[in-house]
Order: sequence, then structure tokens, then C-alpha cells
Amino acid sequence: MKIDFKRLQEIGAFVGAPVEKTIKWTLTREDGTTEDFEGVVYIRRNSCATFERDIKAHMAGQEAAATKISTNVCDENGNPILTYEQALDLAEPLTAALLAAIIEVNAPKNSNPPTSSGTNSSSQASAGEQSQKRNET
Repeated sequence: MKIDFKRLQEIGAFVGAPVEKTIKWTLTREDGTTEDFEGVVYIRRNSCATFERDIKAHMAGQEAAATKISTNVCDENGNPILTYEQALDLAEPLTAALLAAIIEVNAPKNSNPPTSSGTNSSSQASAGEQSQKRNET
């Protein structure tokens, strides 16, 4: 495929609108009581810009989790809602829920879901070919 701007647009290679995600977390209070929360957040897909921010933050000695949260968690228009400093102060359960949402939105999707045995036919064929080659030598 010839790579050009128009073709990249057609295949969806540019980061679009933020993705709406519902997250859940539980906070434990100082008195030991817990409270469950649920909320809607918007997650920006990773792009060249988020990649650059991550690198700059790493070079500046900033914490990776707070950087990802302050870079990827946004409002419905893609504007950041937390600064790096605010993200550093988030409670761990909320931090974990936000990072899980970021990973879910940005993780590669498996284009060949496994069969019930956990392998697909092309993997089995490849394994058979490899076995034959080993036996021949």
C-alpha cells in the first residue's frame, strides 16, 4: 500500500475523538470504611503527541503513571482535566482504574481471536511444519 495523507485518513490512522469509559474504584477512608465510586472519563488515544510527552516526562524524571494520566485523561473535547501534579496525588485505587482505562483504549486488538483450545489453525500448521523440519535434520 502506498502511504500518503489521504490513504492514512481513509484507514483511520489519525487519533480521533476521546473514548468514553466508565470506571469503578473503591476508596478506603482513614476510619477504615470503604466507599464505591463509578464515573465516566474520557481517554485520549495515544498519538505522536502523547508519545512525545511521555518521552519528555521520562527525560525530566517524572513518574510514568502520573504522566500517562495527565496526558491521556481528558474532557469530551480532548482537553486535559488533570495536571501532572494533581495526578501524582490521586488515591491508588483511582490511579489503577484510570490506568486500566488508558490501557484498554490503547491496547492493540487481537485480529485473530483464539479458538477454544487457545490456538488457531495457522499456528497449528506452523507448528507441524516446524516439527517436520526438526525431524529432517
